[in-house]
Amino acid sequence: GFIDAHLHLLYGGFKLARPQLDQCNSPEEVVSLLKAYVAKHPLPSGAWLQGFGWDQERFPNRQFPNRADLDAAFPTTPVWLGRIDGHAAWSNSELLRRVPPLPPVDPEGGRIIRDPHTHAPTGVFTDAAMELV
Repeated sequence: GFIDAHLHLLYGGFKLARPQLDQCNSPEEVVSLLKAYVAKHPLPSGAWLQGFGWDQERFPNRQFPNRADLDAAFPTTPVWLGRIDGHAAWSNSELLRRVPPLPPVDPEGGRIIRDPHTHAPTGVFTDAAMELV
């Protein structure tokens, strides 16, 4: 049969140097793993906590996570977590405070996932919208 060993080598190397989230089954497990990682690998002042591999399809409600899931554990540390396929990222409120203001509409080829009631960014960006951060 056909086996696709698809790998972007440099990206794969960077990914392995960060917390691996692909076995997490909930946002709470992601936060727990990140807290354990930071306890073992303290971040330099001002550094972003970056991880890779979350997949909302493994979460109980199968919905995209929210920045609030990260905020309590990391109120002053910017967090940027890539989805397992590299087509989405999840951030916390501190990261959103540190980047330029987001446009009111989605960029072509991407989405800023927004709360349906407040229209505030939830912290999840897809595809081209990740370039805004």
